[in-house]
Amino acid sequence: MPPVEVTTLDALADRAGRLYSPPAVALEVLRLTDDPKIDGRALCKCLEGDPALAGKLLRVVNSSLYGLPRQVASLTEAIALLGVQPLKLLVLGFSIPDDLVAAATGEAMQLYWTETLTAAAAARQFAVEGWGRLGDEAFAVGLMQGVGQLVLFEQFGEAYATLVSGAARRESKHTLEGLERDALGFEHRELSAELVRRWRLPESFATAIGRQVDGLPLEDLQGEDACLAQALRLGNLLTRLLLYRDLESLPKLINAAERYANLNRRQINKIVGSLCEETRQLAEALSAPLIEGLDYQQTLVEAHARLSLLSEQSAVRMMGMSRSTEEMDEDERLCRDLLLETRRLSAAVRVMVAGGLEPRNDPSHEEAKPARARRGVPAPVEICSRDWLLEKTDVAIGDSRETRSGLVLSVVEASCGDAKADADVIALRQWIDESPWASDFVRAVWAPTARNRAVVWMTGIDRIEVNRVWTAVGIALQKATPMTLDVGVAGVAHPTKGFQSEGLLTAAERCLAGAIAQAGPSVKSIEVF
Repeated sequence: MPPVEVTTLDALADRAGRLYSPPAVALEVLRLTDDPKIDGRALCKCLEGDPALAGKLLRVVNSSLYGLPRQVASLTEAIALLGVQPLKLLVLGFSIPDDLVAAATGEAMQLYWTETLTAAAAARQFAVEGWGRLGDEAFAVGLMQGVGQLVLFEQFGEAYATLVSGAARRESKHTLEGLERDALGFEHRELSAELVRRWRLPESFATAIGRQVDGLPLEDLQGEDACLAQALRLGNLLTRLLLYRDLESLPKLINAAERYANLNRRQINKIVGSLCEETRQLAEALSAPLIEGLDYQQTLVEAHARLSLLSEQSAVRMMGMSRSTEEMDEDERLCRDLLLETRRLSAAVRVMVAGGLEPRNDPSHEEAKPARARRGVPAPVEICSRDWLLEKTDVAIGDSRETRSGLVLSVVEASCGDAKADADVIALRQWIDESPWASDFVRAVWAPTARNRAVVWMTGIDRIEVNRVWTAVGIALQKATPMTLDVGVAGVAHPTKGFQSEGLLTAAERCLAGAIAQAGPSVKSIEVF
């Protein structure tokens, strides 16, 4: 990013503060709700003066974010069910000036809204799950923390948009915040906190946002400030992991969730389970564009699998501890939910990928292997149940029908050597990510079903092209590694409303059986009608 002439945070905040201000209705709502005697009728009358804002509020209230028992048709009903405070906080969250919202365009705008809505929804869930309160405040703070980014879009245009897009594609080893600091001397959340103060929004908002900068400590905060800042920190860590696949965020998230809110991994998984749908519904309510192909549950599964490659020694110590049957059962369920445990040493021995995985010589793995054998703890075999696969396929079919694009489902199996011993499907995925065919799998969704097998969904590409890609991958894989790849492919060009997921999955599995019967890497496919 080229040098910029604006050199101080105060100068930019002063300019933005003079040019932009929250909508008049939002400021009036803030004034009204400062009066302890405010009633719902006065708030409702104020909101009705902005039909667009009222529409957004009703759509969000009716989304899965609130989970109300019935649809709400009017602001009067919304206030009766939720109360004045939640409506006030939603209004504050939506109080970003319209001119600023229009500043981000294209891919940068999609990234902005995807990150903002995901973090806001996640912060709300963490506040509710961890503290049992302040969920609406956390949501509003999550929406407001990105306002500084909008100012940077408006001020620097394409130069800043290019920086955002480049950081998202991992073209740089630095985070967006690090790049911002190098270029501007501050990061966008510092600017957000300053603008929130200048707009005279609640000071707790500015405190929570400001404390996100550079991972500032939160332990010294008290009461509402602590809850909001900590919930927002957890929401941002989870968003960084899910949206940008930042593996370092996973252990930070697990540790912070336990330290701040006494939340365990299963509770984090529960939050992730509904997060994608909540983000989509919020985007629809706000007419905000999102990045295509979001699958947060799948990303979390992959992140845990990759983390297990880096933390085998810790896992062995954990399994060596005295544990109750209930705890061991929970560990087994977590393994099945997240991904099969893989050992760094075994993955490195099986796969020597040029330009990809390198041999790992961590001696701890020589000790870890017999330790696990002595305890008789087998690696989990099946990761995703068939019911889950069918449910996932139903979702993919629905998306395909809505976008009027075809759907291709592949079942892949990797083996090693002449004896066709099980290979590691995670190592296969990593090899593909480093290969010339990585771009063909950008929108692919993977679901491992065994140590050496996975189901892969691909949209926006026809079956013949998928066959070509898998064939090329199989040939190159066999030349570069000890692995052999067999693939069964089933495609549907125009899924009808009653199209059954069982038929597509079964067809791909039958094709895989035919491929395995052939010598060497093989791809078999069929079109399903």
